[in-house]
Amino acid sequence: MCSGRAQGSAILLRPPESATALPPLIVTRQLHGEHRRLEQTLTLLLNDSDAARETLRRCVDDLSAHLLADASLLYPILEEAWHRPVVELRDPQHRMRQLLPKLKAPGVNAHRRRALLQELLGAFREHARVEEASALPWLEGSTSSPVLAELGRNMRAMRAKLMASSRSPRSRSSD
Repeated sequence: MCSGRAQGSAILLRPPESATALPPLIVTRQLHGEHRRLEQTLTLLLNDSDAARETLRRCVDDLSAHLLADASLLYPILEEAWHRPVVELRDPQHRMRQLLPKLKAPGVNAHRRRALLQELLGAFREHARVEEASALPWLEGSTSSPVLAELGRNMRAMRAKLMASSRSPRSRSSD
C-alpha cells in the first residue's frame, strides 16, 4: 500500500546535449579536485622547510594559474548572473595574489617563508570554502551542461597555457 509520501520524488534526467559533451558537472568536480590538490600542496610545503625552491616556484605558478582562470572566466559569469561584483570571491584572491610574489622573491628566509605560506594557506582555504559554498552549487543548479562543459575546457586550456609559459626558459630567467 502506498503512503503517498513519495510524490514528487521521481528522478528527472537531463536530455543528452551531444555524444561528445563532457559530463555536466565536470567543471565543478574539476574545481573541487583542484582545490584539494592545491591545499594539500600548500600544506606539504608549509610542513617541509627543506622543500626545493623549484617545488615552491611550481606551486606558486600553479596557484597563480588557478586564480587567473577563476578571475578571468568563472567570476565574470557569476557577476553577470548575480548582477553584482563577487567581492566575497575576489577578496581572498586579492590577498593571495599579493602573497605569491613575496614567496618567489629571492632571499626569503625559512621563517618568513613559513609565515607567508601560513597566510597563503589560510586565504586559499577561505577561497575554496566560499567558492564551493556559493559559486559551485549555483553553477550546478543554474547553468546548462554545454555552458559548464565550455567553461571547464576554457579553464583547463588557460591553466595549461599559463603553466607552459611559466616553464619556458624566458619566464624562468625573470625569477
